[in-house]
Amino acid sequence: MSVRTNRESSFYYFEHPTMQGLCACLENWRIAEDGKHIRFISIQKDHEAFCCIVLAECQSFLTEEEAKKRQEEMARFQRKALKRIGKAVEFSSEYIEPGIIQEIQTKLKICETAAEVRSVFLEMSQK
Repeated sequence: MSVRTNRESSFYYFEHPTMQGLCACLENWRIAEDGKHIRFISIQKDHEAFCCIVLAECQSFLTEEEAKKRQEEMARFQRKALKRIGKAVEFSSEYIEPGIIQEIQTKLKICETAAEVRSVFLEMSQK
């Protein structure tokens, strides 16, 4: 595993020989850097390694406008999910972290009612 940071730009670089290992690196980083908001992520294969660049910033630096946009996007995601109960709804947003979207999609697969879908979004909106 390799991790390098540039403190001024909030870019993070990860690499690992396997995609599964890279995923584990990112998950460990996400847990350790709980206050970080992922703005962009790119994964590419470079020779024999999988490489990832993440642009992140502290959530405390989110502007009021960005927080409002995130809430609007979560509401839009929830409306879409309520129309497709029991399925992992495809969704992307620059205001919701990719890890949060993925976690919501995983939880939506096992929802059987609208109340369960709303519960997922209530829980995840607090993250």
